[in-house]
Amino acid sequence: MRDQLRRYCRGEQDGVSILISGTRGMGKTTMAKLVVQRLIAYDTGLIPLPLILHGPTLLRPDAEADPPRRATGLPTRDEEKLAEELNKVRLKRWVLRSLIAALYQHVCMHIVEAWENAISQSGPRSRWRSRDRRRLTELQQLKAHLALKLDEAPNVSTLRKLWRRAGFLPDGVLCHLYPDCRRPENQRRSWLEDQGVREITALAACAQSYLTIIGAPEETVSNVTASTATTRTEGREAAKSEGKQEKPARDKGKGDTVSEQVKMLTPPALATLATTAIGVANPEKNIGWALGAGLFVYLLGLASSRFTMRRDQFAELRRRLVVTVDWSERRLERELPALLRRVKAAGLAPIFVLDELDKLEDEAETLHDFLDFSKHIVRDHAAFLFLSHRDYFERLQNIPGGG
Repeated sequence: MRDQLRRYCRGEQDGVSILISGTRGMGKTTMAKLVVQRLIAYDTGLIPLPLILHGPTLLRPDAEADPPRRATGLPTRDEEKLAEELNKVRLKRWVLRSLIAALYQHVCMHIVEAWENAISQSGPRSRWRSRDRRRLTELQQLKAHLALKLDEAPNVSTLRKLWRRAGFLPDGVLCHLYPDCRRPENQRRSWLEDQGVREITALAACAQSYLTIIGAPEETVSNVTASTATTRTEGREAAKSEGKQEKPARDKGKGDTVSEQVKMLTPPALATLATTAIGVANPEKNIGWALGAGLFVYLLGLASSRFTMRRDQFAELRRRLVVTVDWSERRLERELPALLRRVKAAGLAPIFVLDELDKLEDEAETLHDFLDFSKHIVRDHAAFLFLSHRDYFERLQNIPGGG
């Protein structure tokens, strides 16, 4: 089992499925945990991400969530077959949702643990310097903020801000997950240059899938276009006013139009009066010359005010887009392998451990239905360890052609 999981963590095989059977109390769960711990401590591949799941809870859907289909009365063979297929679909939906939720929660737990290790490593080296103390306090606050945000399934922008603020954007934070367990000569050779971005991508993808499982998301898109009537000399004020929400054009009265006209005509009119007054004050000059000069100044000022005044029409457009995600069992079946690939790209190797399967009422039939729809996931995308009773293994040995 250790050899198969080591090949899986090193990328030599995409997935592995192992059945561990034995009597109760012989140490199946303990053996699986010890193997994973040795891989964490001494292997050089991806960091194992163990997900210890309770088998009966995973493979036994709640009756309240989606009641099973049963044929009423004396069912025909077609009705029995239809009810059986519907129950398989119900089981598929329940199992895939549970696996995605468990994957997101365990990834979040390991990310927060890596932040705690990073804080503990950066603290004792220079605690007496005020700058380092502020840095340590900031990391602690960011860790608490991240732990609260992960409960809300944050988006990419929120995670990127936290990673950049903490200084983990280029190198990531998972390198601090098990700093003391692995020997220096056996540690991973080098983390990728975009390790932080890979971690954000994996965590955001799992968060989005988890959010669509627990509720129905709605996306609202608003486009607002607003403009103002300003002069070119008021560039700074115009830039500030463009960000504000203006009144619609229909709400403006005639007073605004009159005030704009007065503002436009006042400078050339004052210039004309000043020029005419100067001409009248000099009696040796001709009165006609003074009136002509005033008219010329008026026309020049009017033309200048029209060229320097920029008048824009106010416009406001809002569009509300509601996205209803189709999160059926077909979508879940396509989504889970993509999430597993992104988690692996971030440096984690998910290992699902389905424990206490011997407590199922019909262990053989339930596992058969589970493997029937999840064979490609169990074998080709992740590592699954099935811990069952010895009777199940002996029953498989007695199946014709199944030994």
